[in-house]
Amino acid sequence: MLTIMHGSVVLAQSSANVARNTRDTLSALNRIESFSPNAQFATSSPADPDLGEQLLLTPAQQYRPFSFGTGYSTTWTSNAFYTPSSPSSDVLMSAFAEAIALPHLGANYFLEGSANLTGYRYFRNPVLDFNSLEATAGFLKIFREFHDVGLYARYEFTYLFATDGGDLLTEHSLVTGLRKTFQFSRANSLFVAAEADFAVGGDPGYALANNYSVFAAHQLEWSRSFQTSLFYQANVYDFLDNGRADLRNSGGLNFGFKPVNWLTISATTWLGWNASNQSEYNYFVANLGGSINASINF
Repeated sequence: MLTIMHGSVVLAQSSANVARNTRDTLSALNRIESFSPNAQFATSSPADPDLGEQLLLTPAQQYRPFSFGTGYSTTWTSNAFYTPSSPSSDVLMSAFAEAIALPHLGANYFLEGSANLTGYRYFRNPVLDFNSLEATAGFLKIFREFHDVGLYARYEFTYLFATDGGDLLTEHSLVTGLRKTFQFSRANSLFVAAEADFAVGGDPGYALANNYSVFAAHQLEWSRSFQTSLFYQANVYDFLDNGRADLRNSGGLNFGFKPVNWLTISATTWLGWNASNQSEYNYFVANLGGSINASINF
């Protein structure tokens, strides 16, 4: 009986670690999918003094604070279990639905709220299958005097659960960060962000961590419907209970095609590698995937 219980605990811990690693590994791609430098806020240009008040009025007339999106992706991964040795490849399939609200409060303040439900399924290793429910609420301040730097703070709730309904991870976090888009031309832009994510509660304790990250993506629009994005993300994880600390890196290239405004078809290749002070959590992973996403704004 003790052996069976110990095996169950080890399997639960492994599943929870894989679920968190999978979700966090895809976080850079989630930023890429949501990165649209002209979608929300007007960027500065040399002609601004000539336009005067008209430039400020035009975005307000077109602003749509709510969006709903859904999508499906398939990704080949070289290391499904995120192990330091003898990696096993697999195909990960995921589907999501999300709602996002960014209502304007006045001046340069915005409320932020979102809800996302995603299912993850592995082709060869269904024991790793899990679902993710995430919700956020906070605010965003745009500093026009600093070339539209955005400062945000929010509460995040994360719940990862197995396909049989078993709990894998529950986490409550307070997040703050800065983001900025540099618009070099209509077709050439750079997005950068820095973020601190503080875990303030949840279960199991061994999986909870503070997360400090930086992200950068350089986007080139080759035509109205085709763009490429070169991206990099670094995360430092400070786990709360067991003295574990990780440095996780991911970088790659995304190709996006938008035949219509509400539909995006993309292909992405990227690498990930993790360096931990506990060697059993070191890993290297290569990924190649494609996705199709649809969204509407209103």
